[in-house]
This record gives sequence, C-alpha cells and structure tokens, in this order.
Amino acid sequence: MNNKDLEEIKEELNKVGEEVNDFVKQVMKDVEISDVKNNIASSLKNFENIVSKKDNREIKLNVHGKENAKKGSLELSAEIGKYFHKGTPEKVSGVLQTVFGSIGTVGFGIAACSLFIIGEVTSSVARQIANFIGSAFIPLFLISSIFMANGIAKLNGGKRFRYYIARLGSRRFCEIEEFGAIGKSRKFIIKDLQKMIKKRWFFQARFSNDEKYFILDNETYKQYLSFEEQKRIQTKVSEKNASIEREMSPEVAQVIDAGRLYLIELREVSNTLVETPMGIKLNRLEKITRNIIEKVKKNPEKFAETRKFMEYYLPTTMKLANAYKEFEKSDFEGDTVVGAKNEIMQTMDKIAVAFENLYDSLFDDLAMDISTDISVLETMLVKEGLTDTGFNELK
Repeated sequence: MNNKDLEEIKEELNKVGEEVNDFVKQVMKDVEISDVKNNIASSLKNFENIVSKKDNREIKLNVHGKENAKKGSLELSAEIGKYFHKGTPEKVSGVLQTVFGSIGTVGFGIAACSLFIIGEVTSSVARQIANFIGSAFIPLFLISSIFMANGIAKLNGGKRFRYYIARLGSRRFCEIEEFGAIGKSRKFIIKDLQKMIKKRWFFQARFSNDEKYFILDNETYKQYLSFEEQKRIQTKVSEKNASIEREMSPEVAQVIDAGRLYLIELREVSNTLVETPMGIKLNRLEKITRNIIEKVKKNPEKFAETRKFMEYYLPTTMKLANAYKEFEKSDFEGDTVVGAKNEIMQTMDKIAVAFENLYDSLFDDLAMDISTDISVLETMLVKEGLTDTGFNELK
C-alpha cells in the first residue's frame, strides 16, 4: 500500500468521523430514532464500500528484499495467491471497532470524569446523583476500551498477515526465522500463524514437524513428508551400517575400507575414459565391485570367501586400469602400446566375468537354505494331504 492509498483511507476515515459526529449531535438533539438508525446504516454502508473497493483490487505484489516486504510492495502469481485470503482480513471490522471504540472510550471517559468532578463541587444530593451516573459510565468506558483494543489488534493482525505473505513471495515455504524481521519472538510468530490458519486466512498452510518451516500448500507438505520419510530411512540404514561396522573384526573393517578406496580410484580412472570401450568396462567392474563390498559389509562371515578378491584381484585390477590410463596419455602408440592396451581390454572382460561369478557365489548359502525350506514345506503339505504332488512336480 503506497502513500497515496494511505492518504485516501485517511480522508475517508475523516468523512466517517464527521458522519459519526453528526450522528452524536442528532442524539443529543433527540432526533427521531428512525432517522438516527438510517444515518448509522448509511454511514456504515459508505464506509464498507470504501474499504471493500480497495480490498477487492487484484493483489499484485513483488518482493525485493526486506524493504519491499515492509512496504507491502509484492507481486504474487495467481498460483500462489489461491492459497491465502485476498486483501486484508478483518480490515472493515477492525477499523469500525477502532473508530467506535475510540469514540466510546473518549466520550464515556470524559463524561464519567466530568460527573465525578461536578459531584465534588455540588451539594450532597447532587453529588450522589452525579457519582451514580458517573459510575454507570465506567462499564461503558471499559467496554469501549476493549472494543477499541480488539479493533487495533485486528488491524495489526492484518498488517502482519500481509507481511508474512510478503516474506513468502513466490515461494511455497520458508523458515520461521525469516519472519523474525517483524520484531516479534519466534514463539509469538508461530502462535500468530496458527491463529491465521485457524481463521482460514491461509487455506492449506501447515508447519513442519519441528516447527522450523511454514508450508503454504498441501502438495508442498506432501513433498516435505516424503523427504522426511526418506531421511528417516537413510538415518536408519546409516545406523544399521554403523552397528554392523562396529561388530566387524578390525581385519574385515580394514579390508572394506581399502576396497572403498579402490572404488574411488576406479571411478576416477573411468571418468578419464568416458564413452570409450575401456570406460564402459570399468563402469561394469565398479558396479560389481561395489556389490561385493556391500555384501561383505552386511555379512562379515563372507569375508573368507572374498579374501583373495580383496587382497589380490582388486589391487591387480586397479594396477591394470592405471596402466591403461597411462597408455592413453601417450602421444605416440607403437605396436607395444597398442598390444598392451588390447591385452588389458581382453583381461578386463575376463575379470568382470570372474567378479560377477564371485558375487553370485556369495548367495549359495541363501539359495541352499531356500531350497531346503521349500523341500521341507513340500513334504509336510503332501503328508497332511493338502497337496497331491510336490511343488517341483507341478511345474
């Protein structure tokens, strides 16, 4: 809202104030009740038209940092704008409560004080009457004060609402800390936003589980939940792996660490040979090597079966890969270099097949256990008369 808009609203408020003043004068002159009622209705209708005309204008706000956020100069796309209340909620009721509450507070306050003062300088009977009437004005003064305070609170809440939208800009979520520039505590801001969500100023907004983020819409919230679930699973896997590694013998842990270093080195070599036949072979070796290392990490008892792989085959494979990389750097390729490269290429194919066979053999025990379980189950089902033939005969 710019200065011009503020001036327009001030002018209109002055007009409303003048109309209220005329209304009070009419009451003091004992004008017909029906005329007073019509004037009140007319004043309120004019004021509502003034405010609604400004609130119904399309919100086009463009965020350019904190200064623009404070000024409320924001440009929001229709896509983002559909997730919150258009205009400033409770603006009309806030202004009316503030105006009439202020009039009542001042009017009843002055009236009560005047009557108490008059009571002090008059006779005892007049004093009692003045004090009685003055006391009657005190509840009205308090009610008007509460009315005014409630109106001011609504107006301030509307300003904060526009500020929160300003800080969001074109985003669908942001950290609660970003709203801190409003000058309120984090606890206050969270409660303030919760009230606005409850009042449906934000239609789908929610907080993250740790109340670190304010999320504007359901789709973004679903993405957040998915991310949190993935993070939870990853944490669980990491904890499980850490537990497995703690239970490993120092020898197994050392060999696995060495295997990881070889994997890094293998990746570095393959990156220098991208989109070449050798690069493709090294990618194949990297994949199967990673599978073998992960298998041993999860099942340390398999280490004995892979000891030669870890301590000899893998280091030798890396030596051949590095040699090929050095040959590739050569500016001149004679018969010796070409022959060595071809031999390494052929050897890499054999190594890949051998590594794949080794990985497959690591599942022998599991396959045997499954086969045994199936045979036992098959025998029991036939014995109980639940099947006429075994599973194998059904195939």
